[in-house]
This record gives sequence, C-alpha cells and structure tokens, in this order.
Amino acid sequence: MKTPFEGNPSNGKFRYPVNARQTREGTFQMCAAEAALDKFWGLADTVFRKMRGKCPYDLVKSIVEERTLERTPPWTFITRFPNSAAVTQNAHDVDKHVTGSLNKLSISQKTKVKTRGTTDRQVSNGTSVAEPLNARQEVKIVVDERVDRVFKTLFHSPHSANRPRELSWGDFLHAMVSVGFSVEKLQGSSWHFAAQDGSISRPIQFHEPHPMKNLSFNVARRYGRRLTRAFGCDDDTFTLKE
Repeated sequence: MKTPFEGNPSNGKFRYPVNARQTREGTFQMCAAEAALDKFWGLADTVFRKMRGKCPYDLVKSIVEERTLERTPPWTFITRFPNSAAVTQNAHDVDKHVTGSLNKLSISQKTKVKTRGTTDRQVSNGTSVAEPLNARQEVKIVVDERVDRVFKTLFHSPHSANRPRELSWGDFLHAMVSVGFSVEKLQGSSWHFAAQDGSISRPIQFHEPHPMKNLSFNVARRYGRRLTRAFGCDDDTFTLKE
C-alpha cells in the first residue's frame, strides 16, 4: 500500500508558499504540492472504496455544496488586459453615502463559464447560498487602487504580482462600502453586510478581528470564498481604474 508513503510530508512535497510573493520557483512548488495532494487523495479514495465500498466524499456529496477548485496556473509573466467597461457610479458614489446597495454582483447578470475543476463545498453560516458558479456572466466593477488591493487579497488572483498580506479591517469595510454593500455593526465582533439584488437584500455576516485589527491572509481568503459562494463575485469581477 503506497498511501502512507505518498502522504508523508517529510520531504517537503506538500510545502505550499502561498503567503510568499509569487516567483517562478514558488509557482512550481505550489503546482507540485497540488499534484502531490491529488495523488495522495486519489490513492486514499481507492483504498477507502476497496475496503468500505465508498470514500468519505461519497457519503456527503449529496448534502454539501459544489464549489470552484482554485488551482495555481503555470508560471507566466503578468499581463494586464484592460478590456473592461466602466460601471455607472450613480449607485456607488461614496461621497454621497456611507453605505449603499449593490446590484452589480447578481448571479443572473453573469455569463462567464468556469472551467476549473470542482470539489466538495461547505455551507458557511450566515450566508445566502448562491446558484452554482458554472454559468456566470462577466460584469466588471471599476475600483480605485486601494479597493483593488483589498479584492486582490480576498480572492484567488493567480496572475497578481502583489505579495500576500494581512488586510486591515478598515480597508475591508471601505472596499465593501465602495462597491455598494450596506454595512451595520451588530453585537460583539459581528458585522452585517447586505447587497441589493433587485428588491431583495442578500445578507452576509463577517466577524471583525480581535484583539488585532487586521485579517490574516488565510482568514481574508476564507472571507473571499464566502463572498464568491454568496454573490458569485471573484477577482475577475473587479478591475483597476485607469
């Protein structure tokens, strides 16, 4: 049985430098780690099915959500594609309001087909579950540099040269308000965010970090995945103002 050997991390094959700035060597390492994990879980599932007839995923796949599997693409030099159209600012003028309504992230407005693989998804408490992300339309929201940095941290950005970093809670709130979310502080560390999809308010809640005021990179990515599942937005939804 090769499974225990394939799962042995002592040779560094599972090292995943996602918190480091993207480099050629780091990209190769992350791709190799993903391939090693695929191999391990493929063998593990085979052993489970041979011994029990089913693997763990077979037991829960009917009750968990499907989600997009984020893969590290092969190393390429970064190229920007400025083929986006500006979105009207009538509902997103932060000089005129503190919070607003977001109607640009509706799932029904998207047509971009996701071709990446899928795996099991967890249902996050406090979110409204979106439709599957396999028939999404391309809608670009133009943002400034400060907001762009926030969303590059929140969402999987395989072609971004930005170094993974912590995210200040103030910057997170600013970014959410700037694209039209209404924000309300609840009890304790809980905050309520709502986006307007037509006449329906679609809420989600996040917890403010405490005692520190920064979201760690891993927590920021977790928040980003929740936003993707709830509203269908990702790194491709936002584009930097020229």
